[in-house]
Amino acid sequence: MRSLVLAVVCAATACLGSAAESRESVYHEGDLVLSGTDRMVIENTVYHQNGDILLSDSATLVVRNADVVVSARSATVFSGRAAEFILLGAAHAEISNTHITVESDAAENPWLNVSVENASTLSLSAVVADNTKVFVRGNGLLQADGSTVSEVCVSGSSRSDLRNCVVRWAICLDFGTGDRVTLSRLAPGRIASWMVPIAVAASVERPRLSLLDCSIGAWSVYAIDSVVTLQDSVVARLGLYWSNPSGTIVGLAPGRFPEWHLSEQLQTEGLVDVTMLNTTITDCVSLGLRHGSGTLTVQDSSVALQVSDFTGHLNFQDSALSTMTVDGSSLDLDMTASTVEAGFDVTDSTLRITGNFSPSAEAAFYQWSNSRCSREFVVSVRRANGRPASYASVHVGSPSRASSDYTCDADGNAQITVSFTDATRDRSFWVSTDVPGGREVRVTAYVLSSSPLVLVVP
Repeated sequence: MRSLVLAVVCAATACLGSAAESRESVYHEGDLVLSGTDRMVIENTVYHQNGDILLSDSATLVVRNADVVVSARSATVFSGRAAEFILLGAAHAEISNTHITVESDAAENPWLNVSVENASTLSLSAVVADNTKVFVRGNGLLQADGSTVSEVCVSGSSRSDLRNCVVRWAICLDFGTGDRVTLSRLAPGRIASWMVPIAVAASVERPRLSLLDCSIGAWSVYAIDSVVTLQDSVVARLGLYWSNPSGTIVGLAPGRFPEWHLSEQLQTEGLVDVTMLNTTITDCVSLGLRHGSGTLTVQDSSVALQVSDFTGHLNFQDSALSTMTVDGSSLDLDMTASTVEAGFDVTDSTLRITGNFSPSAEAAFYQWSNSRCSREFVVSVRRANGRPASYASVHVGSPSRASSDYTCDADGNAQITVSFTDATRDRSFWVSTDVPGGREVRVTAYVLSSSPLVLVVP
């Protein structure tokens, strides 16, 4: 085994100065190649690498408390000049408390491309790597804590765990099968895209991404057949393009969310199933469900929606729906213990609205064209002393509707269904119950009236 240590140990007095003043510079011309069981340690130095770095077999590179300057010599199509740092086989690189910079004598913006291939591993701790892209492929493993890089791209069956990191520009997740990516406490940056190919075998475990307690500037997600968790995070601008995922969004803080697109490329394994908990989405261009089918659950959250060419279930629990635009869709909308803050625009659609919700004074169907809506209400018949009027008869009707009769249960409640069309959407209906003396108690309601409807009888 070859073992090489480059170290400059500071005297106590010298260490009182700046790091740059107290470190000796070491220059390496040409490619740095480690193979077999080679082990190299770069420590307490300014290390200049004029060439690429290649680790293979079971070789190990350790970089501690150093400044590494890499010269980019090769030209690339998209990124100007670039240097390559490649890990193959079972090679391992451990870099800590280090600043990595890339320089070039050409005018192009230089980059360092780090490739973690095969079963190799890369560990970063308190590393600042400017103009550095990390590619994790095959069965490679990336572990980063408290570090900064420009981009991270993950593919194959690799695993990545980023904690307390800054990714300045992009995280590209081009999954193969069985991937695991966890991002914890990611600091503000611009996360450009998460791309997942369609060709994910149905027999393998689906790719998983966990975004925990993170802050991200912008994020566009293209996810096929995957599992996503966003928890206690801030995403300033979000674009989601999903097909066949299961997702949980918990505690997402206010931001600007341009679009959530459930694409036409739905697989046969199942429906989209997404849950949002304790989430506030504000300053919305649109949070859209488009060209697909599935279930969206929104709990303890506030959201605006645009829905087109979509079939499925939207479940709101203890939440606020600010606006909703529906076009060419068939929806079951459950508004349990929720509020409608503004209104609906509905075109060429069928809605079925259930649940007890409270509309604001501005709630209305602003636009309605070639659509139908059935609304389920609970009618509660109570006596003056507050007790239920068990098994009371309830009548529902209007000048434009035939009368319907219902019977309350033992708790004095009856569930009624009222249908609305283009012609009747703005028209009221009445709910009544008979009282002694040939009289009746009646309340008037509309399609977006609060539920339950309460009748008080002697």
